[in-house]
Amino acid sequence: MAMRTASPWWASLIFGVGLAFFALGERLFGHTSGARFFLTGVGLLLILGITGARAFTTMRSAGARRRVERVLLLCHAGTLLALVLYLFSGDWMVAKLDLSDVGAAHYRGALTVLYLTVLIASVVPVLMAELSLGTALRDNFDVQSGPGNEEAGVEFFRVREISWSGLSIGLGLAFLMVTCNVANERNVQRDVSYFKTSSPGESTQKVVSSSGDPLKVLLFFPEVNDVKTQVKSYFDALARATGKLTVETHDRLADAELAGKYKVTKDGTIVLVRGTASSDKDKADKDKADKDKADKDKADKDKEKTQIIDVETDPARMRASTSKLRNLDREVNTALLKLMRDKRKAYLTTGHGELTDPESIPAELKSRTAERPISLFKPRLGALNYEVKNLGLIDLAKDVPEDATLVIAFAPSVPLQPAELDTLSRYLDPGDG
Repeated sequence: MAMRTASPWWASLIFGVGLAFFALGERLFGHTSGARFFLTGVGLLLILGITGARAFTTMRSAGARRRVERVLLLCHAGTLLALVLYLFSGDWMVAKLDLSDVGAAHYRGALTVLYLTVLIASVVPVLMAELSLGTALRDNFDVQSGPGNEEAGVEFFRVREISWSGLSIGLGLAFLMVTCNVANERNVQRDVSYFKTSSPGESTQKVVSSSGDPLKVLLFFPEVNDVKTQVKSYFDALARATGKLTVETHDRLADAELAGKYKVTKDGTIVLVRGTASSDKDKADKDKADKDKADKDKADKDKEKTQIIDVETDPARMRASTSKLRNLDREVNTALLKLMRDKRKAYLTTGHGELTDPESIPAELKSRTAERPISLFKPRLGALNYEVKNLGLIDLAKDVPEDATLVIAFAPSVPLQPAELDTLSRYLDPGDG
């Protein structure tokens, strides 16, 4: 009398779907509480359900078939252990352990390597075992009552050997991952080529040191990226030199709420923040539907000032002469000057043949006036956080705009009219008006 005890082939398929749902919920929708709860919850239910069904099938099986089911059950149990380790690598456990920033980074790194190692070493064997069994052999794999049949025994040995091979492959992949993690932590670089990322200059260090407000740098890069390593090395050096800079690295997808707050839409974005920041990485994982938190975030955002620098994340392009990475200190210095200064307006007079308005030079003077091109003046004003506007003849004759911080008449070829000079006198000494 035969008894059907083989678990269906689609059980492992559902198990894999559960893992996919879990990964989507935690990786892509971790910032959205509703979607995360649904996807992660459905994934866990599928994983636990199939594992329970596998345990039930194992208990009802006999002989070699039972040993086959036990191998698959052990793989499922290893996957559950990996998910438990993932749970303990979360922010809530770091908060309970009260670790320092360095300790928290090491703790997360160790747990991440550990749970991924267990996960790979569990999923690869069950995948290979299922491929080995197939559907035809599974359908004909019945266990007779009484002494175990020889065919089942042969299948068990085949599945066991395939599973051991899968475990070897999984551990090999895990070893590569551990090696990469250790290499990243113990990374020592000696660049002897022509390319070198710029170091923090004295001017940049003085700008940071003079800040009376907190300064934070948020780096949105892929988890493993050579450009990220170069950029972080630069800002770590700037932080050590000044003692007034906090550097954070973020994954744009995993920290989507924080990325949304600062309008980060692509990898390779550097956000310089001056002032109070309320959305740290820990806060970004909380429920954004909380009204009190939303109000606090808005109030803190009003106190913040930000500047954004975009760099290429492709290592092949970072050696180009025009790469921002090669001129990183200049880019950061320019952004910091804008960040540290309030937005101001500079008005340039026009219509008098100024260097900034060569088209207004009278025709009779052009032949006697040497060409005086300028190209850096306006960009330099912009780098100092000035909004540059033109001040024409009619407007200047009336009055200087109230929001003017500077009024510049850059080497006019034609004298200003008395009414214009009176306007400038009132601007310089409002009390005389």
